[in-house]
Amino acid sequence: MHSWFHERPSHVGFARVLERAFADTNVTPPRVSLALPTLLATLNVPVQFVAKKLADAKERAVVTAIYAELQATGKVIKALPEDDRVVRARHAEEVLRIPLAELDAQPIEAKAAPEPVAVIPFSRTFLRPDMPVAEAPSIGPKTAERLNEIGVQSVADLLALDPADAAKRLNARHIPAATVADWQAQSRLMCDVAGLRGHDAQFLVGAGVRDRDQLAKCRPSELLTNVEQYLATSAGERTLRGGKRPDLAEVTEWVRAAQSPGERRAA
Repeated sequence: MHSWFHERPSHVGFARVLERAFADTNVTPPRVSLALPTLLATLNVPVQFVAKKLADAKERAVVTAIYAELQATGKVIKALPEDDRVVRARHAEEVLRIPLAELDAQPIEAKAAPEPVAVIPFSRTFLRPDMPVAEAPSIGPKTAERLNEIGVQSVADLLALDPADAAKRLNARHIPAATVADWQAQSRLMCDVAGLRGHDAQFLVGAGVRDRDQLAKCRPSELLTNVEQYLATSAGERTLRGGKRPDLAEVTEWVRAAQSPGERRAA
């Protein structure tokens, strides 16, 4: 078996996960060199199925990042773990007898384009400025009460706040100005992007995407990697709360929805 699985105990655990994945899906594993990128390239089950079964959040992020780069470029270079980088460099020098830079620059074999996936477009947003502020992402009943006390009754009122002033009036140590700004960005995304749910907006803001224009310019594979990296943090795990992780198809739909013409409801 490839050294990737022997060098760290977690790799043995990953091998057990793969065995369970193959058994659960009744799939026969391919006979290949079990470098992680090669294995993911030939995997016949969704990578999210494998990632979800990894107990360690960092390992999940590594697997997802590798798969996203592989899907986007046909190679895995940037997302490769450090120990695999060393193995790859030595393989290039000692086995292939070419510089690593030359190996990286080699074109990939052309493959037939996959069949387009039919996506049913969303036609409405799930949040409007005239809705009660309690409907906004991240705003629970207690936080809504705090906001009501300073005159914030609707989503429109929330969007109109000055974050620093609002944080001062709320007078709660766990609600700094940056948190208020995040609430506004989440609500703005939900109001402006058709089909976006509250947890989707939370994932996006956690990944650094704060408005529809920014979302429309994202590459889905890179966005998924950024979202997975956020979900690997303690804040991301709290946001997820054991729920469903977005996959590439869902993230692609977010981007498509942001690119579609439609009315902007948020101020």
